[in-house]
Amino acid sequence: MTGDLEKYMANGMDDDLSKPFKENDLLNKIRITLNLPFTILPDMNTPDYDSSNVPEHLYSTDYLKTLGNNKPEFIEAMLKAYVNSIPGEFDKLKAAMDAKDLAQIKLVVHKLKSSAKTLQIDSIEEAIFFVEKYEETELTDCFYTSVAKIQYVMKQVLELIKEQVK
Repeated sequence: MTGDLEKYMANGMDDDLSKPFKENDLLNKIRITLNLPFTILPDMNTPDYDSSNVPEHLYSTDYLKTLGNNKPEFIEAMLKAYVNSIPGEFDKLKAAMDAKDLAQIKLVVHKLKSSAKTLQIDSIEEAIFFVEKYEETELTDCFYTSVAKIQYVMKQVLELIKEQVK
């Protein structure tokens, strides 16, 4: 079968989805083909979103403790700033994804990176690196999955922090 894909693509085939595939892979292909807006499915069941693959310890405040000389007021203020700013960044990211604006997507992900580093959200480091270094003109499934993983994990962290700073 080597070379078949190239032959089919040369003869007008638009895309490929290799078997076995997961339901979200198929849904993402359909979304891209129909030019539907970017959304994160709530029941992500791809390997990146399988709850057994999401680390139990999503973030750490150790770096904040170091920065703030272990002062609880500083840590709480920084966590509240995260809670207040991240939803706006998610809105910008969604708008950029809907517009397929690679430069804007990279800009928002770069802004999210500083929060991810400060809170030591290590599970998305590779996805952030991939998005920031992405140079293709077309947004691929791997790109969409990387952005979705960043947003999914950071939303999980956001919910945990909201509980912490009540």
